[in-house]
Amino acid sequence: MRNAVKKFKKGIKMEKELEIIKVALDSKVVEKIYDDGLSGTTSQIGRLGEDLVKTARLLLFPIQILGSLQDRLERILIRIKHKIPEDKIKQADPKIIGPSLENLKYIQEDDVLFEAFINLITKSMNEDEYRNVHPAFPRLLEQLSSDEAILLYELKNMEFNVVDTMDYDRSLNQFHNRKLISSEIPSEKLEFPEHMETYYSHLESLGLVSWPVFKQIPINSNGIQTGITRYSKWLSTPFGKIFSQVCIPDEEYIISYLQKKSQ
Repeated sequence: MRNAVKKFKKGIKMEKELEIIKVALDSKVVEKIYDDGLSGTTSQIGRLGEDLVKTARLLLFPIQILGSLQDRLERILIRIKHKIPEDKIKQADPKIIGPSLENLKYIQEDDVLFEAFINLITKSMNEDEYRNVHPAFPRLLEQLSSDEAILLYELKNMEFNVVDTMDYDRSLNQFHNRKLISSEIPSEKLEFPEHMETYYSHLESLGLVSWPVFKQIPINSNGIQTGITRYSKWLSTPFGKIFSQVCIPDEEYIISYLQKKSQ
């Protein structure tokens, strides 16, 4: 009998939780609940209900701030129109447009990734450029951070030379204790330069960049090797170059973007 009562109470509790979440998913109701200080029916549900509403509001807050795609669609269309000559515009490819527009709902309009998606849509609708657009590009672009987009921009026209050294442990036959000697990676342009190794690992996993070692010089002491000096470089893969040419913004945009970020 006790178990039956417990199950009954648990069922009522779950119904209340689901009802609160359902109500909370209406952003207008969430706003009203907070304005009213969780009064009336909602406050009667108790502390659990209050916590659920707070969680729902935190979950939905970014979406409320950004607004729906409809709210910004006119501005998107204007930006696209200015980028495509009228006589070159073609039918949009749903495999490109669908995921691109979906992502544009959740990216701030002043973010470099917003401009990258605009570029992707634009190239896919340009009669002269759509052949360079791969169906994988929207899903690749949605995985990038803003810093990674800046690195891909820099790699469009250059390579990052890196020189480092490593000590050699003869007993283990292993190199260790990597020390950076010089690097052309533009870390000063990044918001989170401390994540550089993560950025490389991620971009490399996407097939966009590689980091080959092209020269190694042994470090010797009294005729015995104690380490090595490595000369390597970051560079775009052939696939990464095409991706960057299609998606990554041009120099004028990037200069303006970085200036605004530094203010």
